[in-house]
Parts: sequence; C-alpha cells; structure tokens
Amino acid sequence: MKNYIQLIFLVVSINLSAQTSTFYGDYDVNKNINANGTIKRKVDVSDKINQTINTIDYEQLAAANAQKEANKLNSTKYSNELLRQRALEIANDPNKAFDYGRDFFFMKKGAQAKILGYRKTFHKQRELYGNLFTKIHQSNYRNQSEDGIITEIELHGCFKLSGLNKKNPSIKETWERFRNGAEEYAKIDDWIVGEVTKDGSDLFIHNKDINTATVFSLKGFKGTVSYEDNHEYVIKDNYTADFDGGVCEAGARFKGDKDEVTFEQLEGRRYYFRTLIENIISSALMDGK
Repeated sequence: MKNYIQLIFLVVSINLSAQTSTFYGDYDVNKNINANGTIKRKVDVSDKINQTINTIDYEQLAAANAQKEANKLNSTKYSNELLRQRALEIANDPNKAFDYGRDFFFMKKGAQAKILGYRKTFHKQRELYGNLFTKIHQSNYRNQSEDGIITEIELHGCFKLSGLNKKNPSIKETWERFRNGAEEYAKIDDWIVGEVTKDGSDLFIHNKDINTATVFSLKGFKGTVSYEDNHEYVIKDNYTADFDGGVCEAGARFKGDKDEVTFEQLEGRRYYFRTLIENIISSALMDGK
C-alpha cells in the first residue's frame, strides 16, 4: 500500500514537472512530495518563452491589453456616442471604470455578519462603470480576456477575531489564518519558492513577494504568489491589514489554462489592471457591531 501511494505522488509530480514554466527561473531541487518520501524533480526547460520576469516589458504588455479591449469594444453597438467614448477610455485606462463609477452602501446581518465576527456590518464599496468587469457577487468582480485570462477581484471584508465562532470548522479556519496578524498571513511562509506545497494543494510555487498596500482604507500588505497546478498558471495578490481586534482581507487573482496562456501574459494583465484594483481595495470601507 505504501509503495502504491508513493507511485501516485510520483506520477503527479512527473506530470506537473513536464509542463512547468521557467518564466520566474529554472529549478532542479528535491521536492518533498509526501511525508513518506522525497522525489528528485527536474523541470523541463524546453518550452520557449518570450520574456522572463527580469526582462518583461510591462508598458508594452499594457498597451497590447488596451488594444485588445478596444478591438473588442469596437464591435459593440452603443446607444449614444458618450457611452462609446467612455468605453474606449476605459479600455485605454481601466481605472476610468473606477473614476466614472459610484459609491454604494449595503448592510449584512445574521449569518452573513457572523462569518465576519459581528452581529451587523456596514459596507461602502465602489460600483464600477461599464462592462469591463462583471459583478458576480455583492463584492466580487470578474473579467475574461479574449485570450482566456480570467481576472477576479474579491473584497472579503474585515474579520473581528474575538467574535468568530471557533466551534464552526470553516470559521475556525478563518481565525487560524489571521491569528498572527496581517503581515504573517501575507507572507505565506509555508509556501516555498521552487517547491511543491505540502498542504495537500499540490501547487508548484514560482515566485513570492510582499509589499505595503492600503486595504479597506488601512495601512497593510500585499502578498503576491505565482504558482501552477496541473491545469492553470495563477498569480494571486493577497491584501491584508490589521485593525484593533481583527484583520481586513481582499484579493486579486489572474489565471489561465496552461495550454492557452503564459505567466508573461498574466503579469501583463496584472499590470494593466493594477491601478484599478488598488483603488477598489483601498477605498472600500467596513464597520460593524
């Protein structure tokens, strides 16, 4: 039985390594696939890429993204010239969707508020103008590019740790995640660059970074991790900030099928949306009781 389990992990590892991107660097290190054994895992570097993280031209990629959005919009019919002009402005500068948008306010209570550790919560967020992003939830936005890159923005909210019901397994997981504060969570120390994660997610970690950021109008952090599994390349930005008694959290995710996109394209999309996402996350407000 032990040999059978090790064989399964070996097959999974080989399948992942055969397609691993070298955009962030080359890896030839031992990977602890399972507590029962360690497997030597060498990345296939035969796949050619246009750039690496050290030579990527962000401005060129942003311009290419703007042109693709403009081309898509040019085939759309508008009821008046103002709508068409604003759509093209947003394609050229996505932050215009924020500028032309409006603030909206809402309240949560009952089970929705209890998840955050409150009896009742009050929220202010920005309603984006136009159709660049689709609102898929009260606080979540989604965009899909013509080349298959999915961008997701998530405003999770602010969690009052002392108010969380730790007897509930899913809520206890939230408490465990944030109990050491925003910065420690943003670092994701358990995920090591050049290795496969050991928490059961089986992700190969390519790159990590942490910077300061404004989150729900609070000084906080943005922890970035680039990874892949057997199917997708992903760049995830985790935004966190401490407040007295809790942590606020938001996120942005850029992902695509490994057969269709590259990390270079994901980085370009991330750069294209960077100002818009920073403004959405920094301007959000939440309070509760």
